[in-house]
Amino acid sequence: MIRQLRNQIAWQVDQWISFETEVDHSTYCCRQGEWFRIGEQFVEQIRTQVAELLTHRPDLDLPTWVLTGKQDDEHRYCELVAEQAGFECLDRDMAKTRFNRRLELGDLLGPGRPS
Repeated sequence: MIRQLRNQIAWQVDQWISFETEVDHSTYCCRQGEWFRIGEQFVEQIRTQVAELLTHRPDLDLPTWVLTGKQDDEHRYCELVAEQAGFECLDRDMAKTRFNRRLELGDLLGPGRPS
């Protein structure tokens, strides 16, 4: 009985631990008990894309986030922003992927920049 309980706990921990390391210019990560290799070229591509996104500051007029100390502060703020035209609250909407059983894709979806 104790051995069975230990195995069950070990399995649950294995599903929650995330680990990432670099070996010979490749990134390896363990997610939900499975190992994946991510090539250096892919990592550099993501870094470049993120850096580019951070250089473009959106010109948005968002309400001030007033913390109340309540557990749902973030969600209530997202709902407040979503009352403005062009915004959608995504907070707490979960997606399922091969890597994550519950993945929050974002808090808010807002108006995009013209192409």
